[in-house]
Amino acid sequence: ALDLFTDHHFGDERGGARHDHEIGATLQYDILRGSRWALHPLLGACGTLAVAHAPQGGLTATDVRFGLRGGLGFEALVGERLSVQLQAQAIAYIGHAFAPYAWPGGTEDRVSVQSAAQVHAAINLWL
Repeated sequence: ALDLFTDHHFGDERGGARHDHEIGATLQYDILRGSRWALHPLLGACGTLAVAHAPQGGLTATDVRFGLRGGLGFEALVGERLSVQLQAQAIAYIGHAFAPYAWPGGTEDRVSVQSAAQVHAAINLWL
């Protein structure tokens, strides 16, 4: 299966506003399968537009980051058209570090790798 997704994150960071907008795809292929369950690795990629607004106003730092995702998922059928799903994955984002909070502020010249981990639980209704 190919899972297409978009995520949008909004929040505060060091007194300024931060918002990230991500689009991507994850490939899921069942490697083990029973009559009512499946285990699948997750492998995917994403692109993120990251934007940070400095608390002193006026200054905005932006960066487009590329991400690689990998993990493992499990799905179990609990009814005729109902399943529960659990996924865990690690993500490595490649992009520039932000520095809008320092003087003069902006995006750093060096490219770095930032990591994250996610765990998802879902209830799926199959139509």
